[in-house]
Order: sequence, then C-alpha cells, then structure tokens
Amino acid sequence: MQWTQIALQASRAADPAGALRALSAALRAEAPLHGAAWVECDPPAVRARDGDAAFELSPELCEVAAHARHAELYPAGTLSRELAAAFPGAEILLVPARHEGSGGALLLAAPAGAFGDDPAPWRLLGETVAGVAARP
Repeated sequence: MQWTQIALQASRAADPAGALRALSAALRAEAPLHGAAWVECDPPAVRARDGDAAFELSPELCEVAAHARHAELYPAGTLSRELAAAFPGAEILLVPARHEGSGGALLLAAPAGAFGDDPAPWRLLGETVAGVAARP
C-alpha cells in the first residue's frame, strides 16, 4: 500500500469525517473494508464513521478503542458480537493516535487477512486522522 499517499490525501481534509472518507476510499481501492471510525478518548465517543450501514459501534467497543495503547488486530467476535454477526470472519484493527494533547483511535473492520500480519504500519493513518481532529 502507498501509506504516505493515503495519509497525504486524508490530511487535506477539513475535519475527521473528511479524513476518514478519504482514508476509506483509498483503502477500499486496495482491499475490502467494512467500515472505519475515529473514536475520541475523552469522553469515549465516535466522532466520525464511514462504511456499511451495519458498521455500528457499541459504547463498550468505543471504550476499548479510546484506551488502546498500541496498534492491535482482533477477531471481530472478541470485541463486538454485533460486528461479528454483521461481518462473519471480520477482523478489527485498533490504531491509537495522539496529537498535541488530544487523541483517539482509528478503528477499521475488514475481512480476515486484509490488514496483513503487522498492524504497526497503520500508525501513520491513525496519526493523520488525529492531526486533522486536533485542528481548531
């Protein structure tokens, strides 16, 4: 994937919703994506969401996303029965990101294997959305 190119497109957005739409569009061109969300930390809440109508996040999943410490990949069923039912076999990637004292987590859902074995390179995309979210 062209990580830098995707991050550059997302960074041009005026708000987190626009950044998420740009990021989602670029990712969908490369691989299937059920949905993406930007979850803010304080209080834990979805600030932007893009994807399939069934891609809904429970308050419990928002709480987990808001307190994630490093990029990590989970089978959907371990974090959300609703997402696992809507997208059988899906995985959820949580990418925490902080920028200038504020932060949250990028949450992505896709079929198993879509994120690869190493979630670390996805940090650039999380940091990009965090930077857009931190703008006044």
